[in-house]
Amino acid sequence: MILGQRLERFLFEKGFENPDVRRLVRNQIVLACGLSLVLMLATLFHPWALAFCAGSALATFNFWYMVKAVQKLLYVRKGAVASLLMLFYGRLIITVLAIIALILWCDVSIVGLLFGLSTVVVSAITWGLANVVQKVKEA
Repeated sequence: MILGQRLERFLFEKGFENPDVRRLVRNQIVLACGLSLVLMLATLFHPWALAFCAGSALATFNFWYMVKAVQKLLYVRKGAVASLLMLFYGRLIITVLAIIALILWCDVSIVGLLFGLSTVVVSAITWGLANVVQKVKEA
């Protein structure tokens, strides 16, 4: 079984039931892990590559839990907005504390960290473009 199918099955077992959502999370995981691995091997574990890995791991962690929470809250009738806001700000505070710790105590490269964090943006853009191209082909 190829890696994509294993990852799809793993994500389905973890509660990502919508195929589009699963594809989006899968793309983020593959992009973050793939780029991290390539950068680590290409730069021989340069500190910038380590910062990229930390940023992409943090972005993937945030993205995972955001998508999981939104997927569950779509079916809640009362209190969904308050729950979503609490989850969003809770995750935001944890992310900020992690970024501060990485920069101040671990002395990671800020640029590498930002590039790692931006993997989620690249993943979302590629997913969106793929959906647009697919809809254009269907029309």
